[in-house]
Amino acid sequence: RKFNIIYTLPTFGDVGQFVPSKVNPLIINSPEITEWTKDKDSIMQKKVGEGFIYYRGTFASGKDKMASAVGIMFSSDLNIHDECDRSDQTVMEQYESRLEASDFGGRWYFSNPSSPNTLSQKIWERSDQKHWFVKCGHCGKWQYLDYWKNISNGKFICDKCGKEIYDDDRRNGQWVKK
Repeated sequence: RKFNIIYTLPTFGDVGQFVPSKVNPLIINSPEITEWTKDKDSIMQKKVGEGFIYYRGTFASGKDKMASAVGIMFSSDLNIHDECDRSDQTVMEQYESRLEASDFGGRWYFSNPSSPNTLSQKIWERSDQKHWFVKCGHCGKWQYLDYWKNISNGKFICDKCGKEIYDDDRRNGQWVKK
């Protein structure tokens, strides 16, 4: 799509660990992606086709403080905030202005909620709160799986009939708004 993407993690140290261990192996092991990124492939920036991915930390101190503002000069079509609950919320808000010129203007937030009232919890509450519903192959009840209701002896079970919910039943579920 020729998108420019800003991908944030809590710190620049996280970027320095994440990109070499998670992103670079994907590039190295895919000739197609290797070809897409041949013009620019560094830890902080990757050219992918006609777009760029900028990897940035949100917390910075000392000389890294200057680096945290570097992403502010880029326009973006999609901001991806990984570990958003552990990131500097003010810096993440500043990156929102980078989406103003984009027709897409996407925002993706990823995190494990660490406590009540975190950013990920607030975003979840504003969303349509989709759950993955599965249909029991025995009794036909549609349900979303809950550890306390649907796990017994290491197996997924129906909370109505108590029979096993098989892998294919779980794979063939559907997203349903709350």
